[in-house]
Parts: sequence; structure tokens; C-alpha cells
Amino acid sequence: MKNWILILISIFFSVTKGAAQQLRADAPAAIKHQAGEVLIQLMDKKGDLSGIIKDIFGESSNSMGIEAISEDLNMYKITFNPLLFNEKNILNQFIFHKKVKAAQFNHLVELRSTTPNDPLYAQQWSLPRIGAPSVWDITTGGVTACGDTIVVAVLDQGFDVAHNDLKANIWHNRFEIPNNNIDDDKNGFVDDYEGWNFNTNSDKHTSATHGTNCIGVIGAKGNNNQGVAGINWNVKLMIMSGITDDSKIIQAYTYAANQRKKYTESNGKEGAYVAVSSMSLGFGGAKPAEFPLLCDMYNTLSTQGILNVVAADNIENDIEKSGDVPGLCPNEHLLVVTRTDKDGALPRTAGYSSKFVDLAAPGESIMTTTLNNGYDQVGGNSFAAPLVAGAAALLASFPQDSLCKLARKAPLQAMVILKDAILNGVEPLASLQGKTVTGGQLNVYNSFTRLSRLYGAPLGELSILKIYPNPVSTRLTLMLQIPEKIEGDIVICNSMGQVVFQRKIQDRDLLSNKISLNTEGLAAGIYFISVLSNNYKSTKKFVVTQP
Repeated sequence: MKNWILILISIFFSVTKGAAQQLRADAPAAIKHQAGEVLIQLMDKKGDLSGIIKDIFGESSNSMGIEAISEDLNMYKITFNPLLFNEKNILNQFIFHKKVKAAQFNHLVELRSTTPNDPLYAQQWSLPRIGAPSVWDITTGGVTACGDTIVVAVLDQGFDVAHNDLKANIWHNRFEIPNNNIDDDKNGFVDDYEGWNFNTNSDKHTSATHGTNCIGVIGAKGNNNQGVAGINWNVKLMIMSGITDDSKIIQAYTYAANQRKKYTESNGKEGAYVAVSSMSLGFGGAKPAEFPLLCDMYNTLSTQGILNVVAADNIENDIEKSGDVPGLCPNEHLLVVTRTDKDGALPRTAGYSSKFVDLAAPGESIMTTTLNNGYDQVGGNSFAAPLVAGAAALLASFPQDSLCKLARKAPLQAMVILKDAILNGVEPLASLQGKTVTGGQLNVYNSFTRLSRLYGAPLGELSILKIYPNPVSTRLTLMLQIPEKIEGDIVICNSMGQVVFQRKIQDRDLLSNKISLNTEGLAAGIYFISVLSNNYKSTKKFVVTQP
């Protein structure tokens, strides 16, 4: 009987030892951690921490760093030189020490870009390709920092405005009472509550696939657990349908320009904040000399602060040679867009021009809304243009108020800033060299970062302008002055000069001039925070108190 008991005990310890060895082998995993840092939790508050450190580090225990990260929970951070000690061995010694309840590496947290829960988002390859998720971490669109509801005027022949993934983002004229046969806002349109149909002279729209595809790209409702996400999760789509000829285009553009003009002149009490117009229609083979009235409309629109986006013709040629209106209209505030595919190549039927086509955007295999609450993959310059228009609307929701304040005083100047951010933020592609003005593809994250560097944070030598609150208990905020470009680190040292926190400065830190840091893990005392780069250093002192 004793022999069987001994055998069972032997098997038990063999299995336990194997499990422990497996734990030792697997503990570090692939998760990145701060080198030379282990977090431990003692069994009780009376635990002999110095004795535990001496057990593990021996004669070198006096050089180990010890920091209380939660005294209430008996948790501490132990720091040591990872060049002198094997991190895995040290961690395992802590794990199996009889006075230690738990131990782990001090893992580096990962940034997680915002991902909408729309079921078909996984098929929307174009949005990650242009950096949209990184911008969504800051804003998903809809409203400027000044509180203006952002409106995109979209011209096409018809739209399914009842689509379940679109109807929440359809613009409604809040100064018009629907269906009362009165021009309540006195803009010359009776009952223009839900945009305008310039064919039937009403706000009742004919359903059409092309227009429904386009507005889904700009503003299908995001994160609503349904269908797709537009580049703007929240934006208002000013629907202008029945566009069949020059006169109706001019009428529609005039409508949009007047709405923005009224908004500006009334300080938002009338009209609508139309920031962008989008049209994926045109006249192939045409020359601007034949369309002087239409081409001049873009001057009127831009004066009111509206950035205008149009699609280049779908042809196998340079549009300057073949002819294209409005693509060739001589207006510096008109963005003409061609398309790229998943590989960043220019498809065979994507019209181009090194003088007149400003940039490209993804426009092949684009998953978007279609008729009767449906979804479909579409392709063509028609769907690259609304992606750029939607990106412009997203940029208009830039979280610092400098841009929207400027838009109220100088609409044209603010619109130029928006346009320049798009053009200067493109991702250069070999396929677009000599084919577009910029030689690049839309990258809304680059454009957003550029706006933040130039119009968000104060520019100059790297400096910490202010830290608050000070003293701090849980979260410290830094206000920075920054150079246009910067690579560096944020470092916190304690009063003994020991580094207790360090990480790289990231682009997302600079999307405003503020950086927020969690200080809950710091013991009470005096600390110094520095922002460091190769050329600059700025340091401030702060005090941590117990919460």
C-alpha cells in the first residue's frame, strides 16, 4: 500500500513540476514588457519585502529599485539591470517564492485603433488603407470643435434616403416645416426639408443605385452594428437629386452655397454649415470653354468656404487630352480625384492628368450601401471622389477650435487650409507619379496629423508649456509647444534621478497639444517629467499625492 502511495505522490510532483516548468517556459510569452521590471503582490502587508529581494538577488539586493504601485493591495514594482540578471529566471523566482502571491512582467500596453462594429467593415479595405481608424481614435466626424453640424452636399440623379444605414445621417432643414406648402425659411424652396430634387421640384427623391453608393462611402452610419461604416460615422448628407444637366448642377450648387452663406452671416442661426460638396457626375470629352457658367460656380462655392470634390472621367487616357468637365475647370479650389486599387495601382480606366487630377483615392472593390437596404462592392472614380469628400468632412471635425473659428471669420482661408492638408498629406505611390498633381493617394491620418501640427499645437522649440494639476494624484496633463516634426521620448524620474516611466512620443500624442498620463502607479513624492529629442529637452517638476 505504501508503495502505491509513494508512486502516486511521485506522479503528482512530476505533473506539478511539469506544469511549473511549462509556466516558466510560457510566462514571458510574446507580450512586450518593460525591460528589467517585475510587478509582485505580497501575501500580506506584513510581508518581508527586503527579505524577499535578498533571497532572489543576494548581495546585489541593495541596488534593486522598489516602488509601491498599490500599497492597499500589497503590490510593488521591482527594477533591476536586465543585462546582469536573466529576466525569466528572476520572474520565476518571484512566482514560486512562498511569500509572493503573484508576479508578472510590467507589460507594455498597446494602442488600439477604433474599429466600428458594422458587420461588413472587414470588407472595407479602403478605410484602413487611408488611415481612417487612427483618426477615429480622435473623432468620427459630424461636428466641428465650435459646435457646427458638418454638412456634405452630394449631387447625383437619385438616392435611397430610406436606407437603414443612411437615414440617420440624412440632412434635414431645421428651419423648414415639412409638407406644409410654405417656404418657412424663405430661401425660395417650398418644403425643402430633406434636400431637394431638382427634377421634380420637391424634397422627394427617386431611388438610384449610383447616388446611394456614393453617400454610403461618405457617411453610412458607423458603429451601429449594421452593414458598413462611412469614413464619417456621423455627418449630415445634403441630398440633391435629379441632376441631369448643367442647369440643375448650377441650381444645386447655388442652393448649397446659399445655405452656407446664410449660416455664416447669421452666426449659425440660419442655413447650414456646408463644408464640402461631392459630385461623381460629369461630361466626358468636354472642354471648359464650353462650360463657363458651370466652371465659374466653383469660385462661388469656394468663396463661401465649401471645398468641392469631383471625379475624373473613367477613361484610358489623360483627361487634358480627352477633355473632361468639371475635371478641367480652371479653379484652384476644385479637387479632382482618380482611383487606385488594393495594390495601389492605377486601374486601366482611371482617367489621369499630371496638371488637373490632384490625387487618387481607393476606388476598386469598395463595399458600400445600395438600394433596398442592400450592400454591394462597386468600382470607379465615382467612389474615390466621395471618399476624398468624406475625408475633408472628417478633417473639418478637427478637435482644436482654431480652424472652425477661422472658418467663421474667413471661410475661404479655412477651406484652403483643409484642401492643403489633404494634398500635402497624400501617400506617394510610384503608380501615380506623372499621373496626378501630387503623385499620391489620400491618407486622412497624414492630413489630420498635419493639421494638428500646424493648427493645433503651438509651433516652436520643443517645450512643456504647462503641466496640470500639480500636485497630481491620478492623471497628469502636459501642454506642449512642438516643432513641426519631432521624434523623442517622454521620461519621468523620481527625486533620486531614477527613471520610473519612459515611452516614445507618438503621432497620436500630437493630434492636439495635450498629452495625458496616468500617475496612479507613482508613489507620493517629487518627480521630474521631461520631453526629450535629439535637439530639444524640456523638464518640469511635479508632486504626486495620494488619491
